[in-house]
Amino acid sequence: MRRDALLRWGLGAGIAAVALAADYFTKRIAEQTLPLGELRSFLPLLSLQRTANTGVAFGLLRGRIGTVLLATLVAVLVMLVFIRMERRPVLGGCAGGFLLAGTLGNALDRLRQGYVTDFLRFPVWPNFNVADICIVIGTGLLILGLVRSMQDAQKAEEARQREKEPGARDPAAHSSDEKRA
Repeated sequence: MRRDALLRWGLGAGIAAVALAADYFTKRIAEQTLPLGELRSFLPLLSLQRTANTGVAFGLLRGRIGTVLLATLVAVLVMLVFIRMERRPVLGGCAGGFLLAGTLGNALDRLRQGYVTDFLRFPVWPNFNVADICIVIGTGLLILGLVRSMQDAQKAEEARQREKEPGARDPAAHSSDEKRA
């Protein structure tokens, strides 16, 4: 296995393992210490309130566990393809690791208890958990990777266009012309 592939998959697996463990343990602590629905102030802008979310983000698809689990499976497969295709091994590994941890963390909750335990609360925002944070981070990194890939493709196209322009010269030939002058 190439060095880049080892870095990509090793980093992704490491991030996924640590983040998945953090998600699992924080949810279990919330289940053991926070009564369902009770609001506890934690920091000025962060409260703790355990809820049972039977849907996905913002409560969408509430009660449709089969649909959600199928979508989760598709998402995991897409993430694995992205990790494999991303030319930047660190970015691909990090994005994939966070996305995998978040997706699997919430899927395991759904399989285990039929809902996802959410316990973090910001004002005017739905409750969330560590898995949701991982999904947001992974999605941000995924978008960054896509933007960078588009920029790379644009630069490559611009370079090809410059080579096709009349009078375009080989940079090596240009430097030897300057040496003669």
